[in-house]
Amino acid sequence: MIGRDVPGSDSPLLVAVQVLSLLVGVVLALPALVALLAFAVEAVLVIALVPFAALARVALGRHWTVEVTTDLTPVWETEVGRWGQTRQALSAIASGLEQGVYPWEEQTGRALIDLSTARRGPGGAHRTEAGHAPAPPT
Repeated sequence: MIGRDVPGSDSPLLVAVQVLSLLVGVVLALPALVALLAFAVEAVLVIALVPFAALARVALGRHWTVEVTTDLTPVWETEVGRWGQTRQALSAIASGLEQGVYPWEEQTGRALIDLSTARRGPGGAHRTEAGHAPAPPT
């Protein structure tokens, strides 16, 4: 048996070591438990609010942004209306790019870089005159 049947288990020094160990354990575990609780509460709030935010955006007819990127650098963007318009804009942009036509040559939108210095590189890739990927706007 472990505990009081073991000789010396009720000594004041052993009790003090056990109490000190318990205090150190609580002090070390408390910040981790608080952080875990804060993360759990935030995750539940995000999961609960995301559907409402998406429904509000759809219900209020908020415009969606369609963005064209080159080498993961945003180059051009345009705002479209509802779901059907978004689908049409994506189809038009994709088919234009497949044919080597940039969307800013045919559609209204907002350039995110200076497109006047841009030219098509090998394979139709968008490049600047220096041959490097365009820098993001400042």
